[in-house]
Amino acid sequence: MQYLADKNHWRDTFKDQLNVNFKEWMLDAVAKNIENNQRSCTFKESLCDEQLATIGSTKDPIKRKVQFDLQKKEKFRMIESKDKRIVHFLFNPGFASKITLFSRKYKRFLDGSLESFTNT
Repeated sequence: MQYLADKNHWRDTFKDQLNVNFKEWMLDAVAKNIENNQRSCTFKESLCDEQLATIGSTKDPIKRKVQFDLQKKEKFRMIESKDKRIVHFLFNPGFASKITLFSRKYKRFLDGSLESFTNT
């Protein structure tokens, strides 16, 4: 008899109740949890997409202004190509430069009077 009971030869009413009542409830609860998880994921994704679209639409005027400014600078510089630029140097501005204490000492140093440079 013990051998047959170990091999589940007879039905166990407690196990039958668990299989019938609890098993259905547990499967329904798991299915509901999975469905809720999927809903929350789609909600989060839609919320993120909406926020990114809002940020992108807010940044559009700024992007247009930056592009406009770059085009304006490009026209102002009169760039012949993207990798070459003509640079003009102006060595003689046409007016006298400001004479400072340092510039006086530096001029004396260049003229060769070292003692006057070190003494003052």
